[in-house]
Amino acid sequence: MIVRQMPENTETFYLDLTDSRVINDAHYFIQPNDIINVLPLRQKSLGIGTTGFQTFSQLFSLLASTITLIIAINSLN
Repeated sequence: MIVRQMPENTETFYLDLTDSRVINDAHYFIQPNDIINVLPLRQKSLGIGTTGFQTFSQLFSLLASTITLIIAINSLN
């Protein structure tokens, strides 16, 4: 987000820096006295994995390990 002081008022521009086409935007280039506020990215799903598939595979791995541990403990009894 860029807050730019104009002679009459203040203008606010939102730029998506994850998009490569942002360089073609006229507001991409900062000017003197611009205020730049960088907003955080969305939170990752469940805080693990960067994609849905990675999150699914990690949760599946955790579930499989838990089931294996329970079966191993029951077989010792």
